[in-house]
Amino acid sequence: MAENLPINFAVPGENVIATYNYQELAEGTGILSLYPFYATMSGGTIIYRLSSNTYFSESNSTGGTTGGALVFNKTFELNPFNTPRTVKGTAIFTLPFIYGVSHSDQVLHISGALAIKKESAGVTTTIVERTIEKTGATGVSIGPMNTWEISIPEAHFKIDDKLKIQFQLYCDRISGTTGAPYYEIGHSPKAVDSTYIKAADGNSTQMRFDIPFAIQL
Repeated sequence: MAENLPINFAVPGENVIATYNYQELAEGTGILSLYPFYATMSGGTIIYRLSSNTYFSESNSTGGTTGGALVFNKTFELNPFNTPRTVKGTAIFTLPFIYGVSHSDQVLHISGALAIKKESAGVTTTIVERTIEKTGATGVSIGPMNTWEISIPEAHFKIDDKLKIQFQLYCDRISGTTGAPYYEIGHSPKAVDSTYIKAADGNSTQMRFDIPFAIQL
């Protein structure tokens, strides 16, 4: 009779898939591309998630009109890590948003903030935060494709810790004809066209965060 053999089951992953090239292996740092999306829990509650998979989002963009308001303030989170991880290096954020003039004499202004956070044992702390501010030329819209870079100090994540990324955007018309300009922020992993952000114009609604992790060799 055959002997009973031990069976080893794989531990579920934290929903990220890492691939590395030769240079990344040589430097000991690899990049994980994470895509924010909206999901619906049972009961209808909307939650904000990060994944290396390009899922369909419950909402592909957020938009409206405003002459001055905080138009976006969302924190997206990755599933808990099942192995220790170390974040370090330069992160790149692709943020599709547009703030568009409604009159040719308007001058528009945006200010925003990105924060990389860690949740450990139910306590969330900010690892690093980057702010940005921009004033457009008269009659010129701001966006729609924006790329930010942020240097992340070395941060260690234990098993069950979570990586979180918060993005805030404030839009303001600082001069020109009264009349609310339009805004739109894309958050579609599948890059589904929105009202003002379209692939035919060379743009994309896909928001992406490229996060550097130390490679465990």
